[in-house]
Amino acid sequence: MRRIVCLFVLAFAVALVPAMADIYNFNYSGSSFTASGTLDVNGGVATSGSGTLTYDSTTTDITLYEIDNPPSGVITARTAGGTDLIGLDNLVFPGSDPLLDGDGLIFWMGSTPPTLGLSQTGNINLAPAGGFNIYANGPGVYAAFGANASGWLPGAPDTGTFTLSSVPEPGAVSLLFAMLASVGGLTGVLRKKLT
Repeated sequence: MRRIVCLFVLAFAVALVPAMADIYNFNYSGSSFTASGTLDVNGGVATSGSGTLTYDSTTTDITLYEIDNPPSGVITARTAGGTDLIGLDNLVFPGSDPLLDGDGLIFWMGSTPPTLGLSQTGNINLAPAGGFNIYANGPGVYAAFGANASGWLPGAPDTGTFTLSSVPEPGAVSLLFAMLASVGGLTGVLRKKLT
């Protein structure tokens, strides 16, 4: 009986693993920019995320720009100063090298949301605060651009490193601990009945 209970607990824990791999901590570290935060990744697409960006002794909040059914072809993210961050798709490849593609992730900066959404021409407007783009130039080679209402941020374009680390979902972890506690209690009851 103990073997059946142990197999059940093991199967339950294995079933939880995919649910625990949807949220990731990210970190970009370059000579001009550092950025870190969390990403929610569903089916290989970052659907939401937030964090902080530091450049030129300035720290600002960043929020992932969510893309709903983007048009085919190049999407241009335009900042308040008319500066273009070319290409974005918010694709993430956990466990691969590189972790991002050549279009990468795009974030809007500050607390004010973008004024315009995705247009039919494939342009998005990240005004008024500006935008920040992290992307890959090849295996282990990452770069970043940033621009605000005044134009390119100091140090753009930047080269650096990008990492992802999986974050277990609190609900899944709590459920696993509750299940283990229940199984432990059940094992104790069964042991007393069998002796």
